[in-house]
Amino acid sequence: MTTSVTQWSAFWGVARYEFVMQARRWSLWIGFLIVTTLTFLALLGTKTWSDLSRRPSVVSSFAAVASLVMFFLPIAAGFLMTDRLTRDRKTRVEETLNTLPARPGVRLSGKYVGAVGATLAPMLLAYVAGIGYMLATRGHDSLSFPLAVAPFLAIIVPGTLFVAAFSLVCPLVIWGPLYQFLFLGYWFWGNLVYLPRLPTLNGTLLTADGDYPAVAWFGSDSAVIAHASTQQAIASIALLLGLSALILLAGWGYQRWRLFSA
Repeated sequence: MTTSVTQWSAFWGVARYEFVMQARRWSLWIGFLIVTTLTFLALLGTKTWSDLSRRPSVVSSFAAVASLVMFFLPIAAGFLMTDRLTRDRKTRVEETLNTLPARPGVRLSGKYVGAVGATLAPMLLAYVAGIGYMLATRGHDSLSFPLAVAPFLAIIVPGTLFVAAFSLVCPLVIWGPLYQFLFLGYWFWGNLVYLPRLPTLNGTLLTADGDYPAVAWFGSDSAVIAHASTQQAIASIALLLGLSALILLAGWGYQRWRLFSA
């Protein structure tokens, strides 16, 4: 019982520390500000943005804003998660951490929860800013603002958790800049670009930009997915979260292997 309490306390201690460390990085806020501004400017005045007010419901409009957030902001999230594990090795504190009572799995999960929580914060701000602008300029009732919670949880959170898990673990075995280059290519290939003759994950249940829940639950439009059922939306989210758990488990196994083979 005492050991369980100790590990639980260690988990929350690591999570709080990583959240603060990630949230204090200027690159986090500047990076997301740049990407959000470029996304907003690129879409402002286009049919995509002007159609927000013509959605069948205000919740559908919120979901469309969430989908816009998932265009490019996950790229910033992935880039900013890349060094959260490898920095322990670079700063030569990994050996010290291995002598502490907290187990490697506890440290890894705490680091993931804290870092991804801080990374989600600017994405939430971008989402709220987009909704606020839409409500102010399109004449929607601001009392509907609480309805924006469901699209955020269903469209933005699962894909971000998926991206964050891979971006946290993969740099353990892949050079960081190389992983970022590969991740950038994956995001465009697997989520944004769709050509009928090009094999791609876009349009499948592994699409990480939230298209399936957006179409199935909120009536959003998708250039790739014409129709989606509730079962498909649930399956898509379950796959993303399941793969996130698997890659974190693989990272835990790799860290244990390095610890006991040293």
